[in-house]
Amino acid sequence: MEALTQRAAVALAEQFVAESGYTGLPPEQITKTPLYLEPFEPSGTRRQVLLQRHNTLQPKAIGARVGRRGGQTGWSVAFAYTSSNLGKGDSCRVVTMDEDGANMRIERDQGDRSYFAGFY
Repeated sequence: MEALTQRAAVALAEQFVAESGYTGLPPEQITKTPLYLEPFEPSGTRRQVLLQRHNTLQPKAIGARVGRRGGQTGWSVAFAYTSSNLGKGDSCRVVTMDEDGANMRIERDQGDRSYFAGFY
């Protein structure tokens, strides 16, 4: 497959965050199946997972960089926490993917907002 541009990687990550229930969309509007589950999320019903995630991240990316954790090729796209999740300091959540957009996931560890500043 062809490598994505930064703009395309950001658009895919924003769609992923919305479809996975992290934005302000009501849980009833999240129709993606299967729902991506994070390794640390407690098992529960789909609705419980969506309620836990609801409105935790801003829908628009705050930065994007080439590369993934561990020096792998691909993209890392950062998202700020919502005002209801203040107190996270300079941290953010990071969606990573292969350079062609495959294998998208939200990283378990928080990212550093300052690392992504000015890269989008």
